Amino acid sequence: MKKIYYQVENEIAMIRMDDGKANAMDFGFFDEMNEAIDRLEGDRNGDRYSFPR
Repeated sequence: MKKIYYQVENEIAMIRMDDGKANAMDFGFFDEMNEAIDRLEGDRNGDRYSFPR
């Protein structure tokens, strides 16, 4: 089950975390979070979107 959601709307990147439970984070959760952050950094470095610096 996916727990981390990455989306871009109107040039604003959002990472949403939803594991269905409060404070229940496992290694899979952090793996997904790292993937989302890597994607964000790739979008930022490729100037795909405008991010404040």
